[in-house]
Amino acid sequence: MARELVLGSISDGLISQQTVVKEATSGNTGHGIAKICKALGIRCQLIMPAGTARGKTNAISVMGAGIEVVLHSDPGETPVERARREGAQEGCCNLDQYANWRNPWAQKTYLAPQLFAAAGTVSLVSVASGTMGTCMGLKQYINEHGLPTRVLPVLLTEHQEVPGARPLSKVQQDIKLPWQKLFTLDDIELGTRHPSFLLAYYSWRVLPQMLGPSFGLAFQGGLRRIQKEKLAGRLDALRIDGKIDVVLVGADSYLPYLDLFLGETQSDERHTYENPDLLALAV
Repeated sequence: MARELVLGSISDGLISQQTVVKEATSGNTGHGIAKICKALGIRCQLIMPAGTARGKTNAISVMGAGIEVVLHSDPGETPVERARREGAQEGCCNLDQYANWRNPWAQKTYLAPQLFAAAGTVSLVSVASGTMGTCMGLKQYINEHGLPTRVLPVLLTEHQEVPGARPLSKVQQDIKLPWQKLFTLDDIELGTRHPSFLLAYYSWRVLPQMLGPSFGLAFQGGLRRIQKEKLAGRLDALRIDGKIDVVLVGADSYLPYLDLFLGETQSDERHTYENPDLLALAV
């Protein structure tokens, strides 16, 4: 997606060698944008929330000259709003993954075919959502191919923080992609910070990769939705060939958040690594 944002803006004549690219990011897409801009010799300034994990900011800062991380802490303006304001200045360009049609287009064109080729037809794809672009792209692909799969955007409960995800109020404030055309509020699940870290942590024992808290948020959302469907007597509607297969989409690694994982896992004595109560963690 980062590649499409940068190259598309170059193709549109919005970026030249003299342009400063401005983009708000929590780190994942920003890292990709920084690498592409560095390779092309284009200056890049990434505006990140002040509380961003140091591992995220360091991974970008080490790219050196021309790549700058700016930490944003003004409560009266979101990082997205700042990037839009500064990107409108002469000599600057805001890629705006939160409004740019190339975001969901890239997810539909590249991610969706790979996901369904690997997983087959599944009941549910649970996605920790920051821009809604991944959810939109997957949903568009599903609709175009007539698949029975449901897409579940997982947002944060208000006043909760998980890297790479947003609460509904911030989605409504920052996101200009037309996600409401594809999803109603009933299609969205909400999650909280602590279970997101714990569920990601407990997954390390069974998965080949050690994933981060956004994966845990997707895990939490999937569990919450399945429980709701069960309590409402609608669980059979999720079954495909008698099974309920769920894909969890969370794009981050655990590495930038080691200190956060340490704090979150030590603060909970109700569960053990050997015998975690995953449903209790989610609900």
